[in-house]
Amino acid sequence: MSVVRYLAACALALALAASLTSCGARGHDEVVVRVGDAPISKATLDHWTSLMRPALALSHSSAQPDGGRGSRDQALAFLIAAKWLIGEGAEQELRLSDREVERRIEAGEKSGFPGGEAELRAFMKATGHTRADLALRVKAELASAELRQKTLQGVPRVTRVDVARYYRSHRGRYAFPEAREVRITNRKSAREAVIVMRQIKSGKRFRALLQPERWQLPGKVDARHPREPLPQSIRAARLDVPTGPVRQGPDYFVFEVKRIVPAGYSTLAQVEETVRRRLEDERKQRALAMFVSALEARWVARTSCRPGYVVQKCGQYTGPRAPEDPFNLD
Repeated sequence: MSVVRYLAACALALALAASLTSCGARGHDEVVVRVGDAPISKATLDHWTSLMRPALALSHSSAQPDGGRGSRDQALAFLIAAKWLIGEGAEQELRLSDREVERRIEAGEKSGFPGGEAELRAFMKATGHTRADLALRVKAELASAELRQKTLQGVPRVTRVDVARYYRSHRGRYAFPEAREVRITNRKSAREAVIVMRQIKSGKRFRALLQPERWQLPGKVDARHPREPLPQSIRAARLDVPTGPVRQGPDYFVFEVKRIVPAGYSTLAQVEETVRRRLEDERKQRALAMFVSALEARWVARTSCRPGYVVQKCGQYTGPRAPEDPFNLD
């Protein structure tokens, strides 16, 4: 395998792979974590630490200062998250069939390993992955997707009444400033711009000289920044009166205001779909956040870690908490 293909395959496998049973929890294996009644052995953790270490090394230019603790904690956090998701899926009686797991693995093989089974076997031998490693990540991902879908199915539908109420309460969000439609052109010297003005005043058609543009003019000018002369001149100009030259930067502009669109508000009909999508997204985000909070509360209480193996998902953890998404196994 080429280095490029190896790294690509490694990324795919790390995106698909994980296993709580890849090393087999034998009776003499030291159990370092229990999630409910399910153990995570030191052998399993060591196996997955070795698999994740290359991925972490690719993201850091130097060796890990903690002697590999980062990759071990990442592996442990992953294994716990997989246990949570699969356990929650089982308790909610989700369909996580072995046939579907196998189908997903085969699909991943076809897309990630053009050389087929032989290429996959070579990769797994080189990196230490096993087919069981692939199976658990796929099963956890299926549980995650099913739990997410089930949560979103319970989100209340956004009605037209909801949309109208939101629009009335947040009408200011749908205000638009005055706009002026102008015909405008620029030259690199004042002399050239003056010639354009003379041509216009002598009756030469504007279309031959000026291009149509639409200028949105803010209602207020930020006092912290200098006023640009061109927008200010456009704001002050009268309709159908050639104006210029106006210097801004290295250019000299000549323009004529052809239409003024007063500031106002978009109508409810104009923004209805935008508001609906916003409300739907907000409701979905709230529903998922509530589910995640409840899932963490349930499963942290059921996750017991030995000293030296405590990560944020453990019931024994007492340090500061960083935001985590149990749906994301990486």
